[in-house]
Amino acid sequence: MSVTAQTIATYVERAARLRARCAREISVEVAELTPLRFVHWLVEQKSNWSRSTWRSYKAAALYVLTHEDRPLDEGDGAIAILGAESQTGAVVRTKETSAMKAGRFRYQDRMRVYADLRLGRARYGRELIDFLRASCATGLRPLEWYAASLEIPEKGYNAKLVIHNAKTTNGRGNGARRTLRWRHLSPSMMRSIARTIGLARSFLSDDDYTKYYGRLQGCLQDVSRRLWPDKEQCYAIYCCRHEFIAQAKLVYAPAEVAALVGHHDDETAFTHYGRRDSTGVVDIELPIPDEAEVAQVRRTVATQLEALSKLHERDDTPVTSRSPADPQTVAEFEPFPTPPVTKKDEPAPDLSLWPNFYKMLHAPPTDSSSFGSRRERRDDTTSDIEPNENEQTGIKPP
Repeated sequence: MSVTAQTIATYVERAARLRARCAREISVEVAELTPLRFVHWLVEQKSNWSRSTWRSYKAAALYVLTHEDRPLDEGDGAIAILGAESQTGAVVRTKETSAMKAGRFRYQDRMRVYADLRLGRARYGRELIDFLRASCATGLRPLEWYAASLEIPEKGYNAKLVIHNAKTTNGRGNGARRTLRWRHLSPSMMRSIARTIGLARSFLSDDDYTKYYGRLQGCLQDVSRRLWPDKEQCYAIYCCRHEFIAQAKLVYAPAEVAALVGHHDDETAFTHYGRRDSTGVVDIELPIPDEAEVAQVRRTVATQLEALSKLHERDDTPVTSRSPADPQTVAEFEPFPTPPVTKKDEPAPDLSLWPNFYKMLHAPPTDSSSFGSRRERRDDTTSDIEPNENEQTGIKPP
């Protein structure tokens, strides 16, 4: 499994913070903290974390314990213990971090945030307005802006945005790039997108841009708490992507939504992002998905379905059923019994003990008449729905 340099840096930083916290809570120096004590502390803390938090902490700790320089066999036991720990015991949802962020960023609330930012009380108010408007119109991840570019559109479109997908390792993204096109993108929205790209590119490193994005995030949270002091969840910049996907679901098919946001399958957006509401209001100038990218998503989904169908294929080996020793056993356990197998030199078996419907379906006709004509030749007292009692039991009348 490939891991990017940015992911490795995140793992190292996260593991260092966890180690420092562990050492502080058990009153030892970080240098004296053994891998085994660190892992035991992690497992004990699992009940305080959500499942997603536990998975991220576990991945960071495993990576660092596996790749750090240490004497041979010193941490192998700790790695085995941590690797065997599942998310069982972690809570589904906590009241911390991402659980306190709203899922969608609806139109009325966005307008209130824009109005508050235009008052000039926030240091990054103008930049944040452009960032929010551009993110809602494009659905970009915050870290995708510094690698995005506005290009000359093809005939029939007035805007074209090319994005380098942020999550492309381990088969998570739909290719390295995705393209968004608009037929009628407003000039004001185009200016917001251009200013957001220019601002993101003004930073010399990814780290500088990440710090600036963190300041924008803090500014939005301050405004959100000021406008809705009694609201448990506050807004985050990533809510713009949720809102974009929620409104795209009202217009496009699942594969088209996945192509617009860079997902490799059509399930992620419908499972983990903003839900469609009953109002059906679309206030975002949605782009048009690229046909080639939509086809790629559908190929990926078809491959997944084919692999899944192979896992669930029925075994063709015949299942041994109970022998029809008596009519009750046959009627109860084998409504469609397997016909008796006979060899060429053996006499035909006696079918008198088999249910009447078996004889109807499998017995050869006595003449060239059809199955329907045989039904017509039945006794008038015999119902087509309820067969004769003697025929049900298989007992010949005297």
